[in-house]
Amino acid sequence: MKITGRHERVIVVSAEEFESVDFEAPIRDSKNVDCWSLGNLYVAAALKAEECGNEPEVRVFGLLSSMLDFYFKPEDRSEPYVPMFVFDGEHYMIPADLRGEQSTVIAELVPTISNPGVRARLADIVWYNDRKLAAMAEQAIDAYREAVQSVLDGEAGFFDKDWTVSSNEGCKLLRRACQIALATGWEKTRHRSSNLW
Repeated sequence: MKITGRHERVIVVSAEEFESVDFEAPIRDSKNVDCWSLGNLYVAAALKAEECGNEPEVRVFGLLSSMLDFYFKPEDRSEPYVPMFVFDGEHYMIPADLRGEQSTVIAELVPTISNPGVRARLADIVWYNDRKLAAMAEQAIDAYREAVQSVLDGEAGFFDKDWTVSSNEGCKLLRRACQIALATGWEKTRHRSSNLW
């Protein structure tokens, strides 16, 4: 989903639209937890929905694919998400484009998401947009840890089958979980005894 001009309003995908769509259908059979491969599944589903004229699915799958397609660089604590492309005054979606009503809709969706990779990304973005939402920070931390643990246990994987939890992808997930924990104080409470810290 491309945005023209940094402050252009994004048309909100409503809670009713999410409720009318089986939004996890495109990724239900995937064992992957990396956003790149899951985002590609949503892109394919959005294109198929467009061919069928299913506008709610186009909008829901399009939004989710865009959120999973953010360029993720947790090494930059101040700006861990940047647009995938910026060209001639246009940029692809970034978290700031979703502040407000869209983030509220996504926040309600987060606890229902089965795939920990998707749950972590969406919870992280909602918290990144509003640092007062401690519940979203906790959801993100738990989901990042769950994603890495599932790969460690052999129950899930990344796009490249040779990638492990010690690969760059696994390290990025854990790094982001640690950043959120440090920013919110969670490392001093609930997650103190985790074997992933």
